[in-house]
Amino acid sequence: MTSKTLILSSAALFASMFTATGFALDIAESATEATAEATAAVADTASDAADKVAEAVTGGDDNAAAGSDAFAALDADKDGAISAIEAEANPELMKTWSSVDANQDGQLDASEFSAFETGGEKAE
Repeated sequence: MTSKTLILSSAALFASMFTATGFALDIAESATEATAEATAAVADTASDAADKVAEAVTGGDDNAAAGSDAFAALDADKDGAISAIEAEANPELMKTWSSVDANQDGQLDASEFSAFETGGEKAE
């Protein structure tokens, strides 16, 4: 092997090692970016899930704690609804019963009661 061939062979080997190292670094960088993106997506999903749970618990209303306390106080049998008999404990509620009982099923769910408390329409 001549010295020129040896130098060219060494240069080719060095170039291939440099290319392989660069390729490995590109793969590592891509994997790091993918991991960061996946982590962000999981965090967003967890945050969205927490928001949905909070909204389900509170009905999306900042005054939900007070409303749910009043709802719980009227729901004497703790069946998750206020019957007309239970509503008799609140004369103001009884005055508006027919309009507050939006689906006319004879009882108020939490959404209907929340609409009564806020003076608004029942959330669909």
